[in-house]
Amino acid sequence: MSTAGTYNVRVTGSNGCTKVSSNATVIVNSLPTSTITAGGATTFCQGGSVNLTASSGSSYLWSPGNQTTQTLNVSASGSYTVRVTNSNGCTKVSSATSVTVNALPTATITPSGSLSIPAGGNVTLTSSTGTSYLWSPGNQTTKSITVGTAGSYTVRVTNSSGCTKVSSPAVVTIVGAGTATITPSGPTTFCQGGSVSLTANTGTSYLWSNGATTKTITVSSSGSYTVTVYNGATPSVSPATSVTVLSQPTATISASGPTTFCSGGSVTLTASTNSNYLWSPGNQTSQSITATASGSYNVVVTGSNGCTKAASAVPVTVTTCGGCTAPYGLVTTNVNSNSATVSWTNPNSGQTQFQVKLKNMTTNYLYITGKVPSTTTTITVGAASSSNYRWWVRSWCGTAKSGYAGYLTFNTPSPRTDEPELNEELTPLVELFDEFADEVMIDLDKDEMQIYPNPASEATSITFKSEIADNYDVQVLDLNGRVLINEKINAGEGYNIYEINTSHLAKGIYMIHLRGASRNEVKRLAVQ
Repeated sequence: MSTAGTYNVRVTGSNGCTKVSSNATVIVNSLPTSTITAGGATTFCQGGSVNLTASSGSSYLWSPGNQTTQTLNVSASGSYTVRVTNSNGCTKVSSATSVTVNALPTATITPSGSLSIPAGGNVTLTSSTGTSYLWSPGNQTTKSITVGTAGSYTVRVTNSSGCTKVSSPAVVTIVGAGTATITPSGPTTFCQGGSVSLTANTGTSYLWSNGATTKTITVSSSGSYTVTVYNGATPSVSPATSVTVLSQPTATISASGPTTFCSGGSVTLTASTNSNYLWSPGNQTSQSITATASGSYNVVVTGSNGCTKAASAVPVTVTTCGGCTAPYGLVTTNVNSNSATVSWTNPNSGQTQFQVKLKNMTTNYLYITGKVPSTTTTITVGAASSSNYRWWVRSWCGTAKSGYAGYLTFNTPSPRTDEPELNEELTPLVELFDEFADEVMIDLDKDEMQIYPNPASEATSITFKSEIADNYDVQVLDLNGRVLINEKINAGEGYNIYEINTSHLAKGIYMIHLRGASRNEVKRLAVQ
């Protein structure tokens, strides 16, 4: 039977009597859909690849290769099929998808003679056969070129499939009156911030056009460089080697409005005009993005010459309106080997205090200040040399507080050697006011829960590391085991800081109990 249905049979005996059998039910399960979707072109040059993805099923078997994943990464020519099995155990083989990998051309240079030619002479360089050619330097497009100047010559060969390959360089030198040559360690055209080493041929002493006297110089600026090589006889001067340093693009971020706003609001961040963009967080590639969440936003731009540059980060802070608003306009100045100045703008009316959090990303130490009066929106923070820092600031409006504003980063330089007195260590945060008495330092490399300040009066905070994003219970108990505070925390993966209001607790000794899936810990707290 090949058709679904209920079947029986009537049997007639030799005596003419009949009997009908019990029913038999035939179920015909449907075959799965079996198709292949290519994630890109299925014809490409050697070195490329394409992802082939099967339609959804319970299991897969690719041919050739016998791989069993839904997606197959293919880098070799062939005819690919997939057997898809559905939840009924039925299978179906897809139509074949043909992948063609085109070979790269051969890219070689054959000189007509020696590459060391006399002054005024020349040599013909001939490329291996292709459909088109592009020589460098010079951008000539013929199969052969004739050169009479020293230099490093390459050719990009394209074959009939459109695949390209660049040859190894043919280095032409001028001999005769002198044999001085310059060999670059890499490309002589590069982006600002890069460099290339130029090496002279062996001699007894050297004099470069920039005044250097070593055999090798490292060049990071544009110019035409020559070297005079002394070898006990008449000195020889090399042909000039041209170095071109491409400028970095302008990388700035402009905001369409305030970067501190109420929940439900947004701000558009626009990068300076360039060829390409990559935003963080989010990996968006448009020139403008719309930010609706707190965070530190930056963008890496690529200019028309291929050079890249990262813009300074823009902190965005989303606050709950009608309450206490986080500061905005964070600025870092006067960064040296042992301190930096941090400033912010107060968005609140009335009496507001501030609290600064500073994290050494190099040593993983966290510093938290006491409350800074509303009259102060600039403080100097102590720092360690050769370290990367992040800092945040939040507002205190009486007993209410805002979230921390999006962070800024700064890097401290190495200690000064010319004026060592400038390297004197400062305290982690300079105590400008009495309120700094509850300033603390937390070692984030420690795994256990940390409590600060302890003893506490108005409030205390716990710092702990969660292996996963999880819900935690935080309880404050007296010494008789009575639960006085019972709160829940939605903790993220990594380090978390949570503040507990202790202003209503009588002076004495209490226990803080932190409990979640990845930790269960109890520590002592004193209230004074």
